[in-house]
Amino acid sequence: MCELLGICFNKKVNVKLSLNSFKLRSEEHPNGWGIAFYPDGFVRLIKEPIKMNDALLANCVRWTKIKSKIFIAHIRKASAGSESYVNTHPFVRKLDDKEIAFAHNGTLLGYEDLELDGYYPIGETDSEYVFCYLLSQIERRGIEWDKEGFDNLLDILLDINYYGAFNCLFSDGEYLFAYKDYRGLRKLYFLKRMPPYGRIKLRDEDYVVNLGDIKDLSEEGFVIATNPLSNENWKSFENGELMVFKNGEMIYSNRRLTDLELKILKILRESPHRVSLMDIIKNLRHLSPNIMYDESVVKIGVRNLLYRGYIKQDGRDVVDWDDLEATFYTKSEKRAEIDRNLEEFGFEGRGFCINLFRK
Repeated sequence: MCELLGICFNKKVNVKLSLNSFKLRSEEHPNGWGIAFYPDGFVRLIKEPIKMNDALLANCVRWTKIKSKIFIAHIRKASAGSESYVNTHPFVRKLDDKEIAFAHNGTLLGYEDLELDGYYPIGETDSEYVFCYLLSQIERRGIEWDKEGFDNLLDILLDINYYGAFNCLFSDGEYLFAYKDYRGLRKLYFLKRMPPYGRIKLRDEDYVVNLGDIKDLSEEGFVIATNPLSNENWKSFENGELMVFKNGEMIYSNRRLTDLELKILKILRESPHRVSLMDIIKNLRHLSPNIMYDESVVKIGVRNLLYRGYIKQDGRDVVDWDDLEATFYTKSEKRAEIDRNLEEFGFEGRGFCINLFRK
């Protein structure tokens, strides 16, 4: 079985700490290692068909000052294809004007039934083949990165998952996508790191580190791994769950309310009146000044809440739901559930509302 590591933060960060534990696990995954990152919007790919613990280049990656908002790393235990550079993850292809990096954990059988169109593998692995299929389908369907696009993306991943065990990470340098097998045949965990930072213990070595000594207080984001890397509060993905991250924020999940959606709900619950999309954006930026909230991201959260029936657009509006002047409120029958969710995830008592609310 291979192992995956994904990182998405609001600022460019160094990956040394997470790679420390990840590297030690290569003793059980000796057939290759690789890492993809985007220091300037363009992908950098470093990989070798050897054990990461024996790789001088891997030590160089750990100790140099490489920084990126997004990283994807993989250590391989070969189940399909020989030990070679072309069979080593991550794989990279260009889709439109973006470079997509992809890594997979699992084994697929019969996947050749999936029809390729425009993208074709160089190596012998099931992983590279289904990556090419994924890109073919994204291009064929004209998928864009919005709520409907993520739903369509999930359908493609489920089609691939039909052929066997399938966890994957992929990114275009702006978004990080993480998917867990719908049968639960492989594990996948996520961790949110945000200040205040304290002491943690790495799981694979007798090593305690004070995050406050190495992390800036303005840094926050997510780490995704096949198995937890530390004694922090790691949470498991649900089976068949797709999560999408951007700028250190989880902006989409088909299985749970994201932090973004919970913040939107808090804004609406704390207002005695309907709230415009414009004011939701302003309040989000006030609540989380370290996160970059652009209009498109907030619309993903609002659209998901509308779809799930948590909120409603005011009937007096004369504009579509995605207009900045559109106004929203929480549905009365959902308010008790919303309040329970806000309390469970620690959003109660975080006073932040400012005088932007529409009367």
